Parts: sequence; structure tokens; C-alpha cells
Amino acid sequence: MNFDVAEWGPPLAVMLGGIGIGALFLRGRGNAEAAVIDEGRRSDLEANQQAAIDALRQLELDKDKLEPDVYRREREALIERGAAAMRTLDTAEPATDLVARLQADRARVGDVAFFDAVRQVAPEVSARGAAPSGIAPEWKGAGWATLFCALLGVLTWMATSESVDRREGASMTGNQDLGGPPGGPPQEWLQAKAAEEAKLLANPNDLDAKNNLTQLHLSAGDATKAMERNRQVLEADPKNADGRVFKAVLAATVGMYDKALVELDAVLANNPGHVKAQTYRA
Repeated sequence: MNFDVAEWGPPLAVMLGGIGIGALFLRGRGNAEAAVIDEGRRSDLEANQQAAIDALRQLELDKDKLEPDVYRREREALIERGAAAMRTLDTAEPATDLVARLQADRARVGDVAFFDAVRQVAPEVSARGAAPSGIAPEWKGAGWATLFCALLGVLTWMATSESVDRREGASMTGNQDLGGPPGGPPQEWLQAKAAEEAKLLANPNDLDAKNNLTQLHLSAGDATKAMERNRQVLEADPKNADGRVFKAVLAATVGMYDKALVELDAVLANNPGHVKAQTYRA
């Protein structure tokens, strides 16, 4: 199969553009999902740290009610729990200068005071959010706008590249094969009409030829000429069976169905085997 650039180029360009836009969308979606997961993990760690601090405070209040060994074990467990959460937060994101100074003074102020101070500055750490992308927002917007304009341009070109001016009489949708001027009659119809007219030239009183011309004009949708030929037949012979049948057909074409049925019934009453009358009556 030969690859035609003019034929395959535009759809391939649209397909590649769609793939590129889809990849960028999925990448942005993945980054957003990662940011949401990271934020949720950070919130869990901070909640765990806060729970340890609250438990330490309550433990200090209940110190006199507990055995020294029990108090010591619970205090160490809570401190380790808070410290583990703090270590994870420290590895997940760089500490601010304030948190770094608090860590340096941790041995002096004690674990409870240290965790309490870190909790107070935690909103400052969380507010930083995810690290900014290396691409400026202005360049991102320009890139999306460029992709959109390119895709729109390709689609416009595809829609107009094969368009042609609407010829006179064609449909408003641009289909050149619909709504145009009617073509000429078929060759067989012209030959049959010429043959019947030749019979009339040879014998102007040939009623069969006039009836045949009436039928030809009816088949072509020319009721005016069919009516004229039918009038000539009935003027010459009011009881002509074929003429009366075509008179009924002409009446039906203008909506006079009752009159047409009466005429056909009258023909069949006098000529029960008349094929045309039986056909149209059916």
C-alpha cells in the first residue's frame, strides 16, 4: 500500500496531537495524584505526632498515679512514636530554619517542649506544598494554547481542503448529488414516446397511440400533457375503456379518489376482464 502524505498526513497529525495532549493530561493528573497522596501522608504523620504530644501531656498529669516503671515505659514509647513521625517528616521535606533551630535546642528544652514547638510551626511547613515545577506557569499556558491552535488548524484544514463551491440547485449541505436540476428522461422513454408519436403522424385518429402517450406522460409525472391526451381520447370515444381508466387515474392524482373508484367500477362493470382497470382498482 502506497503512503500518500496528502491523504494520511492530516489524520496522522490529529492522532499524534491527540496522543501528545493525552500524555500531558495523564502526566499532570499523575503529578496531582502524587501531590494529594503526599499531602495525606504528611497529614497522617502530623496527626500521629500531635497524638503523641497530647498523650505525653496527659502522662505528665497522671505521673503521680502510675508506677515509676510504667510511667517510664509509656513515656519512652510516646517519645519514640513522636520522634518516628518527626523523622519521617524530616526526610519527606526539608525543614525550615525555625524547625532546624528547634532541633538544635531539643536536648536543652526537652522532648515535650520540642514536639509542642514543632506542632506550632507545622502549618508553615505544610503550606509550602509540593515543589514547584521546573516549567513556569506562563510557558505551560503558552504550550497548551499552541497545541490547541495547531489541532484546531489541522481540523479546519481537513474540513475545507476538499470543499467545492455549491453548484446551482445543489443541496444546502454541499452534497452535489442531491437537489440538483432533474435529469432528462431515460432513453427508453424517449424512444417509446417517439414511436407513439410516429403512429399518430401516420394516423391522427389512433386512440391506442394517444392512450399510450397518456400513460407515458403519467409515468413521467407530467399530468398536464397526460390530461390533454386523455381529453382527446374521450372526445373521440367517450366509452373508450383505456381512456376512462386513465381518467380515473388522473382524478386520483388530484385527490378525487371517490370519483376515480366510481369510474373504475363502471369500466369493470362493462369489461370485467379489463387488466388496467383491475390493476388500478386494486
